[in-house]
Amino acid sequence: YAHKRYAECLESINYIAKFNNRPPVPRIETFHKEEYQPEQIQDTFCKPVYLLPLIVLSLAQICNNGFYYTIQYSIDDYGYRFETNMLVIGCIEFLSCFFTNFVCHKMKRKISIIILMILSGGFGILVQTSEDKTVDIVFLALSRLFNTVGFALFGLISSETFPTAIRSTGLGITEAMSNLGNMGAPFLVSLSQTLRFKAVFVGGFLNIAGGISMLLVK
Repeated sequence: YAHKRYAECLESINYIAKFNNRPPVPRIETFHKEEYQPEQIQDTFCKPVYLLPLIVLSLAQICNNGFYYTIQYSIDDYGYRFETNMLVIGCIEFLSCFFTNFVCHKMKRKISIIILMILSGGFGILVQTSEDKTVDIVFLALSRLFNTVGFALFGLISSETFPTAIRSTGLGITEAMSNLGNMGAPFLVSLSQTLRFKAVFVGGFLNIAGGISMLLVK
């Protein structure tokens, strides 16, 4: 407003609103500087409107990252040789780049992540029911595909959830918390080998739970 670019800014905002099927923002003829109070870093933890998304996004990313590395660390237990399994997973992750581009432009962020996490976790659970090596690696590849796309979308939704003044704080905290999933994945794989269950089965349920929790993010 101070640089006389109010009309340009309003046009951009209304373009975004139209793309997201939201009502346009009306033009404000008067603007009082004293009425504008930018968010502070402490607002991230003090205001429920920011704290709830911070907690939910952190938990969802913990589940998603944890499942990603659970697949990675337990890849020897499924399919064929390690090299063959990794070749299949690598090709799937390459294709996920194109799928991510499609999802980002055609679907809404929150519903996309929910669907992707449920699909990823679901295919991980299906591995438990399979006794065929080919079916195992197909289910794992599909699980990794949806998981990787969700992994990419989390950065977008986290940056778009918080206002500019606290965006870096919110994004940094959620990204940092997601590393708890990375650290927990090896313990889940180790426990699965001791108790003789498939780690991706438990990881799949956790991933689905993380996806459903995203319903709490507005």
